[in-house]
Amino acid sequence: MRPLDSILFIGQNQNSNWVVTDRKGLRGGLFANRDAAFRFAMWENGRRPEAIAWVTGPLELDVGDKKRAESPIAAFASIEHYLPAPPKE
Repeated sequence: MRPLDSILFIGQNQNSNWVVTDRKGLRGGLFANRDAAFRFAMWENGRRPEAIAWVTGPLELDVGDKKRAESPIAAFASIEHYLPAPPKE
């Protein structure tokens, strides 16, 4: 497994809902608040906060065809788009 494949991305979509997804769009969900998204990501990745990346731009949940090789998150998978800690409110 490549390092980016094990990371869960957390961010907000265009409607300000909280989204969790992995790079390939195989795991994730839509959440009402940041805490719920973070709890899910921690549960899903075995309580490894180092495997969570906070996305600064819009993050959409892809519920389309999983036969594709990459999800839209792969288009901006460079590390400068992510924060090392949750954004402050």
